[in-house]
This record gives sequence, C-alpha cells and structure tokens, in this order.
Amino acid sequence: HAVGPRLSVTGLTTAPFPLTLAVRGRRGPSPSSVTIDALDLHYPEARWSLSRSARLEFGEGLFALEGFALRAGPELIAADLSQTPHGLHGRLTVEKVDLGRLPRVFVPPALGVGGVVDLDAHLAGSAADPRLDAKLSLAGGRFRGYRDLSLALDAHYAAARARGHLHVRGLGTALSTRFDLPAAWPIRDRHAPLLLD
Repeated sequence: HAVGPRLSVTGLTTAPFPLTLAVRGRRGPSPSSVTIDALDLHYPEARWSLSRSARLEFGEGLFALEGFALRAGPELIAADLSQTPHGLHGRLTVEKVDLGRLPRVFVPPALGVGGVVDLDAHLAGSAADPRLDAKLSLAGGRFRGYRDLSLALDAHYAAARARGHLHVRGLGTALSTRFDLPAAWPIRDRHAPLLLD
C-alpha cells in the first residue's frame, strides 16, 4: 500500500501456524531507493522487529541493503550488502539465533529442529570473482530426535577454491578436518590440488 512517499506492507497466515508481518517505509530521493522504517514479524514462538531504519536501493547493475538489523530479544540477524559495477561488499551477522524458535510455517515441528546458530560472513570481490570469509557455529543442535549436535566452521572462498577448518560433534563421535578444495564440481582440472585431512 502506498500513500504519497509512504509505503506499507502487511501479511498474515492463520492456524495451524499463525504469523503476521508488517512493514512500513518511505520512498527515497530516487525512484529506486526505499527506507524501511519498521518491520515486525510476529508468530507464537518469537517476535522480530527492526532495531533501526534500513535503506534498500536497487536498479540496473546496482543493489544495496544498508543498516538492516532484525532482533528478537538476544537474537540478531543483521546485513549490509552492496553490489555495484565496482564490486561486491557485504557482511551478514547472525547472533544467538535459536532454530527451535523459527516460524513453524517454514520449519515443520516434525523435524524437531533446534540449537543456537552464530554466523559472521564477509563478502568482497566482484560478481565474477567473489571472495567470502565465514565463521559458522551450531551449539546444542537437534534434529529428528538427535541431540547435542555441534558444528564449527571457519571457511574462506576465493579464486574458485574453498579453504578452512571444520569441526563437528554428535552421535557419540567427533570429527575435525582441514580442507582446501576446488569449489566447482565435478573437478575440471584433474591436476588441481586437493587437501582434506
């Protein structure tokens, strides 16, 4: 819904998985920019709200999302991302997000999903040659009756290769590995170095 420069979007789902979404914003100085002043996502397990205004800009060869920070108590999902003809820049932060409190309309209860996720990811480079650094962790993971699952990943992607360290624990065992692998499969260059130990 738009009235002058003001914009609003609302949506809802009903039982068995009720969810409401309300977004308020305003047009920016250019036709391709929008300021998001409020975003509220409410469902039985949690209520997420935008902690500050965020800016969205889009157009030919351009996309930018700045200052996006969605909170539910101690949980946080934040993003800053820009893609221009000059390159990619971005950061995605996930802090203390409880998978067991995600909307049931998206994550069916029968899956028994749970655990706390943290993510810190940085994006750079260009669309043709992106670079990514990411640290991901899962603590107290649950899935279909399995419990106490954990994961810790420290990864770097550049020049079509993925490098890093991975540690996983669950089902009474633990695995730690270091990897340096081509990101494209099947491997086109049979002489490309591989490391998995």
